[in-house]
Amino acid sequence: MQPLTELQMKNFISAYLPSQGREMLRQLSHRLQELGQTPLLLWMLCSVFNESQGQGLTNLGSVFQRFTEIYDIKLKQDVATESRKWWPRLLQELAWRMTCGDNPIEIKVAVEMREAKAVLVEFLRDKVPYPENCVAEWLEDLLNHHLLQRGVGNKIEFRHQLIQEYYTAERLLQYLPELSSATLKRDYLNYVKWTEPLALMLNLVTQESRVLNVVKLALTVDWKLGSRLAGSVNPQFQHQTVCLINNLDASPRPLGMTRVSQCVLNQ
Repeated sequence: MQPLTELQMKNFISAYLPSQGREMLRQLSHRLQELGQTPLLLWMLCSVFNESQGQGLTNLGSVFQRFTEIYDIKLKQDVATESRKWWPRLLQELAWRMTCGDNPIEIKVAVEMREAKAVLVEFLRDKVPYPENCVAEWLEDLLNHHLLQRGVGNKIEFRHQLIQEYYTAERLLQYLPELSSATLKRDYLNYVKWTEPLALMLNLVTQESRVLNVVKLALTVDWKLGSRLAGSVNPQFQHQTVCLINNLDASPRPLGMTRVSQCVLNQ
């Protein structure tokens, strides 16, 4: 799926939403280029906007959240399979394990089928009877009906890396209350591969104290990272995070406060 020009995106929106297209373009404004770079994402945006009647397009995280709800509940409502209720949790687990990768620096955007099955069997163990049998069927359901696809060889992948990052963010959101500040800083904020999942997660966090804690910690790691995350929070917390940025000491940063900058896509 190739990036679209701005004119192509505007034409697509106008055709998909004849009565709401102008309002959608007004709300997206400068974010249009970021959110509509591929046909899949542009279609997703139009679906969400149409469903929400133009309300609630405040950040990318909320758009993805609403889209996955629409996808599960409405677009696939005619799919009769036992796995439906497990789809979000299975996708979160798979995305999480792919983003974790085999080491702290690398992520995986595609995994062997056998590895994906092993991940999901481990996740479902003690949750359902005969998890091996369930995974064999349920993974096929995800490939046939959801946001996974077969890649090169015997590998599977999410239909777009942003979708993988969103489901990773959902899992990270679940872990956030359990993470100490030291762990959050050492294992996540310090690595570039977690930047996008962290930004999407902050789109969804509703507790002000947790939002401010993450942004404060990010600023101690890297000012650029802190500013990026400060701009990703829910609009109701924007004033507080902007204040954190404005209160920074403008003197040179101490040595040794650079992040691990490599982010290798391991396919």
